[in-house]
Amino acid sequence: MLPAVGQGALALQVRADDDRALQLAGTLEHLPTRLATTAERSFLRHLGGGCRAAAAALGEVTGDSLRLRGLATRAGGQSLLREEVSGQPNDAESLGALLATQLLAKGADPSTEVPL
Repeated sequence: MLPAVGQGALALQVRADDDRALQLAGTLEHLPTRLATTAERSFLRHLGGGCRAAAAALGEVTGDSLRLRGLATRAGGQSLLREEVSGQPNDAESLGALLATQLLAKGADPSTEVPL
C-alpha cells in the first residue's frame, strides 16, 4: 500500500522578511525528505490529479538514489496501475513527471476520485 502524496511530511512556513525565523527553520530542513516529496508532488501535478485523486506515491532517498513508486487507477477505479522509477535525487522533479507519463500511457485516469 502506498500513501497519499506528501503523507507524513511536515512543512514549516515563515515570513520572508523574518531573518531569525528563516535561520531557525533552515536548521530543521531534511534534504532527503524535501527531494522525496518534490518527486511525489511532481508526479501528482503531471498526472493531472488533485487532493482527491485516486493516486498515491512514495519517494525514498537512499544514498545517491531516489526511488519513486506510484499508483493510479484506470477509468472508474476498477483496476490499479503501478510503476516505479529511480534516479538521482536532484532529478526529483523530472522523476515525478516520468512516473506520471508512464502511468498515463498505461491508461491512468486522473479524474477518478476517492469517495468521501
